[in-house]
Amino acid sequence: MLYGVDTRAHEEIKEMEKELGADTLFELSRVKLSSQSVTPKILWIKKHCPDVWKNTRYLLTASGYLTWKMTGKRVQGIYDAISFPGLFDVEKGCWTTRYEDYLAPVSMLPELMWNYEIAGHINQQTAEETGLVEGTPVLPGCADAAAEALSAGLSQPGDMMLMYGSSTFLYYRLSSCLRLIHFGVTTF
Repeated sequence: MLYGVDTRAHEEIKEMEKELGADTLFELSRVKLSSQSVTPKILWIKKHCPDVWKNTRYLLTASGYLTWKMTGKRVQGIYDAISFPGLFDVEKGCWTTRYEDYLAPVSMLPELMWNYEIAGHINQQTAEETGLVEGTPVLPGCADAAAEALSAGLSQPGDMMLMYGSSTFLYYRLSSCLRLIHFGVTTF
């Protein structure tokens, strides 16, 4: 399911805010639920496609899926884990079991790593299918804005970047535990 343009889980957003509390979810994951959030889409699949849910083993974003196909490693960049409100604890930088009975078991989620860490290496099958060199290091991938912040050099606590375009993001590195936080405001 596409990130922000797929709005089919709007009722699940309302349900999560009612059942778990919008403020409680924000406190845990530091983002408001939106059409970009993964967890309402998980609920949508559970409700509307029970056979698909029953046969689902892993939950991955597009970058997580590509990393898995290229390396055989089921990993996710921490920055993208923020899109899993209710399953990601932003203060601890890890998955939480707090709402797994309601949303999804943590065992379905990938290992988390920083977006600049090497997730694995191009495997033989990927090399044969794509022409990429087997053994080439692969990062876990991340959203476009996070890649921009990394490329701009946000590496020390206190580093900040303003990205301005169709959306505006202010990135600020708080500490060595929480590498990147974004505050997004859509501009018109």
